Amino acid sequence: MLSIGLSGQALYSHPAYKEWRKEARRFQQQMKGVLSEIGKPGYIKNVQAERINSYLNVSKK
Repeated sequence: MLSIGLSGQALYSHPAYKEWRKEARRFQQQMKGVLSEIGKPGYIKNVQAERINSYLNVSKK
């Protein structure tokens, strides 16, 4: 984390802050991609245990 004692425009133009922001944006994009995949039916099907209905006892009438 940055602890260089700058604020305002001096902080925003500092190379360490620019690098930190670049990493933060990269991380946000990666998380956005991962989280958007979680809600898709294909993802759920991939992580669903085989025979989950049997395990939950909901496949029987």
